[in-house]
Parts: sequence; structure tokens; C-alpha cells
Amino acid sequence: MSDYFPEEVVIEILSRLPTKSLVRFLLVSKSWQSLISSPNFIAAHLNHVRQSKIPNSSSLSLVRLYNIFCNKENYALYSEAGVDGGSGRNSKLCFPVKLEYGILRMVGTCDGLLYLSDNHHRENNYIWNPSIRRYVKLPPPTNPPSNFTSVTGFGSDCRGDYKVVRVVYCEGDGGDLTLPPEVEVYSLSTGFWRRLLNVEIDAFISFAGTTHAPLNGAWHWISYSPHRAADGGCLCLILRFDIANELFSEIMLPDELSLVNCLNLVVNVYMGQLCVTANHVRGYEYIWVMKQYGVKESWTRLFTIDLAKCAGGFVGFRKNDIVAFTNQGHGLVTFDPQTGKSRDLAIYNGVARPLDIDDFEETLVLLGRQNANVEEVIKEFVDDLEEDGPTNEQEIMLVNMLSTLMNGLRGFN
Repeated sequence: MSDYFPEEVVIEILSRLPTKSLVRFLLVSKSWQSLISSPNFIAAHLNHVRQSKIPNSSSLSLVRLYNIFCNKENYALYSEAGVDGGSGRNSKLCFPVKLEYGILRMVGTCDGLLYLSDNHHRENNYIWNPSIRRYVKLPPPTNPPSNFTSVTGFGSDCRGDYKVVRVVYCEGDGGDLTLPPEVEVYSLSTGFWRRLLNVEIDAFISFAGTTHAPLNGAWHWISYSPHRAADGGCLCLILRFDIANELFSEIMLPDELSLVNCLNLVVNVYMGQLCVTANHVRGYEYIWVMKQYGVKESWTRLFTIDLAKCAGGFVGFRKNDIVAFTNQGHGLVTFDPQTGKSRDLAIYNGVARPLDIDDFEETLVLLGRQNANVEEVIKEFVDDLEEDGPTNEQEIMLVNMLSTLMNGLRGFN
């Protein structure tokens, strides 16, 4: 095709196709394989995904499920139609690595990547793109102390590098955690951990779920600082980490939240604004947003939700404007704070409790990593497609084209 069209035209056309279609096209020729797996093409495709210019690229929800019987986490993708109670498809995500010991948990997602970690075993840290069956195993962190508690964050900086930050609180002689913590950063572009020096942190990150909210090029954690409240007690606040500059700072909570039990607080992003949810406070769920980023006085209590009208506990936000709760059957229901209406989602697992729900995009990030055979990856997608069937006219066209190419052009270079 590049003999008839300039390469930039081919990139512009192909980069608008869904991820699964592009993976299937890897078998067309070695030149197409080289083009689609090139950094420039992956970046162009990611840009279209971020701008929601690719059909179905932003209509997925990622749900993290916890199986109470085998103490294991599972992950599943739910299409927009399925989540909305229609005929959409649900797919279970199976991580390709089997651990001999320990349990992986999802720390965060970014650009179609999942960061999975096991706090009990230093060597079990992975960045995984389930859409293309590729993963990167991180090297062990540098020289951790023998007794410690760690919190991690995952995301990308303004230069497009994917980073993991690891905040390690060491145990003192009396067994209590000490300040300041040790901090190290892993960069996917270099493949190494680096220890940050002269870290100034006067707060402990809350270990209740260790949720970190990405916003404005930074990660945010609910934290508490001992002896800083007016009565000498703990002061709740948000610890902020600038991903590009690798610097920590603090964001103050509203006075109404600064003295509550930080285990009841969850930081998130709602409608592009920093958000804190106060869970199960006097039978209500309070949702606060920071109207002006970094300004304490701009905190506003946006919604007060009567938990008697919603089953279970808060899970997260979906599509920015709906709050998801667990119901008694371990499924999910949505609650629209503006209308007060709730309804069941088509997300259910009788033995697994939903822990998180988040928007998810399918991307090509990590496609250049050589830890999976390309033909095996494509075969998995073809088998999935034969089982599920095409979903629209574009997919039918792509399937027919793929069949022709695989049958007649497999040896074409």
C-alpha cells in the first residue's frame, strides 16, 4: 500500500482503526508490521484514542473484582452496551503470568496499561497491556529495608514516559513507621529504578485501598500528618506528586474533612476536578470537588447521598457523572446524584465483590516489546472474533480483508 500512498497518509488512515483491527493487520506484511509497531504510529494511534476519534475506543469500563473465597483479584472489561444493560459483551482479562506466591493487585491504569503489583514480594511488578497481550516485568526495587510498608502510583508524564513511584515507610525500633519515607521512581523509557534524594514528606499515605487520583500531571493520595491538628491529633490532607518534576507537595482538605478518619476518605477525579468522597459518615456519602485546583477555599460539597437509597458501598465514578455502588448480590448499581435515580448494571459476579470501576481505552502501547510472538497474539484475536462474531459493518469488512490476507498473502513481504 505504501507504494501507492505516502507513508504519512497510510499512518493517518490506519491510526484511526480500533486496536484489535490493527493487531490483525500485523500479518499483512513485514512492512505493515514494522509500521504499526513503530513509536510514531503508536503515538499517533494513542492521540486518536485520547481524542475519542476511534469507534468504541472509549466505551469500555474496567472492573476490578475480588473473590472472597480464594482471596484473588480478577479483572474484566465491559463494553458500553453491556454496562448500559444492552447487548454489549463482557470479557475477562487473564494475566499471562502465573505467580508461585503472592497475589497481584491493580495499582492504576493509564493509556490502556495496567500496573499490577504484589506488596509482599518485591519482584512481582508488571506493566500490562491486556489489549495486545504484552507486559513488562519491572526489576526489583533498589535496596528496600527489611521491614517496611509501601505505596505505589502509576501513570505517564508530559513527555510520554510511563513511571511508577514507590513510597516506602520504614519501621523504627519500636515497630512504628517513620518519616520521611524513602521514595524511588521507575521509568519505562530507561527500565531502571532511581532513588529520590532529599524527599520532604511530613505525612503518611493512607493504606485503605491506596487509591491515587491522576490529575494535572500529578498523582494524589489521601494522607494524614500526625500532631498537626489544632488539638494535637492527626490532620488529613492530600499528598501530591508531580510526575514530571518528581516533587511532592500538599493540598489541604476542607475543614469538614481534615479531622475525620482518613480511612473513610477516597480521592478521585470527577468531571475533570479533584474530588474526595467521604464514605459512611452518619449514614451518608458526601462528595466534595475542588473547583479551583490547589485552592483550599474552593472545596465545595457537591452531593450528599443517602446510603439508605443505595445498596452497598461506594466503588467509583463511571463516565464522569455517575456514582457506582455495590449491591447485596455483589454486582454494581449506578446512582445519578443529579436525578437521584439508581439502576442495576449488567456487571455481576456472584462470588466476587467489585472494588473499582474505571473508564478504559484499548491502545497499542508496549507493542514494540518482544515478549510475545506476533502470530500467536494475532491468532488469539482471530479466535476471539470467530467466537464472538463481528459487531458492525466496519468489523465485517476488516474480517473479510483479514481472511483474504491471511490465506493469500501470508508469505508477502
